[in-house]
Amino acid sequence: MKSDCELTILFGLPTSVYQIPEGISSVGSSLSDTIHLGVPSVTLGHCRIEKLNSTCWVENTSSVRSTFVNGIRVDTKRELHTGDVLHLGEVCLQYRAKSQPVPRTDVFFVHGQRATEIQISEGLMKVGSMPECDVLVPSGDVSGCFAEINCALGQVTIQCLDKLMIFRINERRISRHTLALGDQIQWGSYQFEFTGTSLVALSSAVSLEAENLTLNIQGRRILARASLSVKSGEFVGIIGPTGAGKSTFLAALSGRHAADSGTVFFNGKNLYQNLGKFRPQFGWVPQQNIVHRELTVTQALEFSARLRLPRDITEIAMANIILKTAQRLGLQEKLASRIDNLSGGEIKKVSVAVELLSTPPLIFLDEPTSGLDPGAETNLMEMLRGLADGGCTVVTTTHNMANLALLDQLVIVAEGLIVYAGSPVGALSFFGVKTFPAIFKRVEERKPSEWRTLYENLARATPQPTNQDDRRPVKSQRKKTSFQFPVLLSRQLDVLCADVRNVLILIGQPLLIGLLLVWAVRGTMDDSALKLFFISVAVLWFGCSNGAPSIISEIAIYRRERMAGLHRSSYLISKWVFLSLITLFQSGILYSTAHLLGTGLSGTWQWQIAGLALISLIGSGIGLLISALARSPMQSILLVPLLIIPQIILSGYTVPASIMRGWVYALSQAIPSFQLQRIMDLSLLWQRTIDVEILASHLAAFQNLQIVMNLKMGSVVQCPTIGYQSLCILIAWVVVPLLLSFACLCKAEISKS
Repeated sequence: MKSDCELTILFGLPTSVYQIPEGISSVGSSLSDTIHLGVPSVTLGHCRIEKLNSTCWVENTSSVRSTFVNGIRVDTKRELHTGDVLHLGEVCLQYRAKSQPVPRTDVFFVHGQRATEIQISEGLMKVGSMPECDVLVPSGDVSGCFAEINCALGQVTIQCLDKLMIFRINERRISRHTLALGDQIQWGSYQFEFTGTSLVALSSAVSLEAENLTLNIQGRRILARASLSVKSGEFVGIIGPTGAGKSTFLAALSGRHAADSGTVFFNGKNLYQNLGKFRPQFGWVPQQNIVHRELTVTQALEFSARLRLPRDITEIAMANIILKTAQRLGLQEKLASRIDNLSGGEIKKVSVAVELLSTPPLIFLDEPTSGLDPGAETNLMEMLRGLADGGCTVVTTTHNMANLALLDQLVIVAEGLIVYAGSPVGALSFFGVKTFPAIFKRVEERKPSEWRTLYENLARATPQPTNQDDRRPVKSQRKKTSFQFPVLLSRQLDVLCADVRNVLILIGQPLLIGLLLVWAVRGTMDDSALKLFFISVAVLWFGCSNGAPSIISEIAIYRRERMAGLHRSSYLISKWVFLSLITLFQSGILYSTAHLLGTGLSGTWQWQIAGLALISLIGSGIGLLISALARSPMQSILLVPLLIIPQIILSGYTVPASIMRGWVYALSQAIPSFQLQRIMDLSLLWQRTIDVEILASHLAAFQNLQIVMNLKMGSVVQCPTIGYQSLCILIAWVVVPLLLSFACLCKAEISKS
């Protein structure tokens, strides 16, 4: 049975929660101590905690080391209050009595007293996480004594003593600064504003208010006048029958799918009108497990951290944040494991961990327990309860009826109407049932509109509690994130190399095709032209097939990261560069195989390589366009031949340009494969004199070029203008698919789910 009083480790040891039993408990490094803290800085029986009727007192019992509460040495027995911070050696713990209000996660102490501002007085003040500091900041992301505040002759100077700390003044890294009115200072996850006489803490608390949200999709009303009030630190669950509109309501609350009418207020400001500003402050975990399953847990969290955390964060600070987040969710033992080897509940925790890296004050989850066994469901719901207890506002849809008692607020939706919103226990009373599963049966006994009327009457008759939340100014969560392009590129490489078979296939494809091509074409008439044609088609196909699944297969990840601040252009360009490098590599293998084996390739290699390089870039772009257009991975595969086969037919080789009808020829000139074939034809005749031998071996190339060049017997082919024109058209084709893909991505953020 769980105690109503507990100690949570903040830092110094892996995150864990210790229940305080009734009576006297010892805390120390001995295995016989009730609460065992196995570190050298904690002595045997370091302190004693006495619990009586949900009230606890602490008393130091060590003759070697002291016990500190909120930075003050404990000399006599002292009563503990929710939020108090205990230091035992290097271990920092936070006390909580469940009968008392949940402590803020950004709490700090000045000379032992909990405070919301730091009053500046003449002299020197030390800031840090250890009890000897004047300003005690109980957080693992700040160091022992990391800063000094010095007030002398009316000037206030602040200095950072730890170069590894996240320490910014007005969003810039400054190690020493004389403060001016309005300056903003950030250390770790704490942020302050200088008023001239004090440093006032800026709060990360949030409130969410939805008023009369109505939404129609394809002529069907999904939401109707849905209103909800969510306070900071609440754990809110949304339940209802299948198709009731739970996920749609969650999407409207988060701004992912704005309602047709009605408003959502985030900290009193219109969310829909300020979505770009507020979106980075939300965490979003959809139903799908949207992490790259090929990566290890550490790799997934590292890449997410590099995309979401500030650009000037150090590697050590980032590693500490990742470790602390993993410990918070019980994933520290799984950091080296591949995600596809984890259980369903563990994968869901990784998805949650990705969102918690940037410490969002608000997190939305859509059916997080879907597909989990009862044990994993309970563990996940208890973990979400812990997040809310730590100050993070949690809003989730769920079908889990076994753990609704963990919620602060239960919202029941039926046919797009909110028929109840209040405490879980109140829901049982409102519907006149004894168990939560029985609520659904009761809801079916009346029309949702009738339940809605009953609920509104109850709400009007029930006095509404006054919101006692701390009303400190709310800090901005907007961050200057890292340059995303190299991070995204590196992640794609790790995903590719996670399975050696992927690399072997990429190498084996062009090698086998090249060997088959050399063997099959050897001895045929005009074999170089035939080889070049097949190489061109293969390279175009490589690019398209490589790119076709690249976006659609991870569209859920893309949409989630867009909410966290991912730049659309960085994502698209990183995809294109990565796919282009792979396709260029494959085209190099294929061209080299065909050139070095058998009878080789005739013609000017510079023209040929330039053409193949450009078609590699074009093929990758077309593949991305296919992926952005498709609504499923299967569609992306089916669309590849639809775009490739016309390229083959209109290339000017299968149907020679010299015999094409007028309108077919006009259309073909806009096709990249046609311009590439023209470059290949030019390469075969470049700086060669037209004679009988040339006509015998390269008749098709001669006839195709004769349309645009004045060729005759005895003339030398050395006019580069035609080749340059074709190269320019191909360069334009490099850009066109990217622009179209960018436009499709804008739509994909809304339409693909």
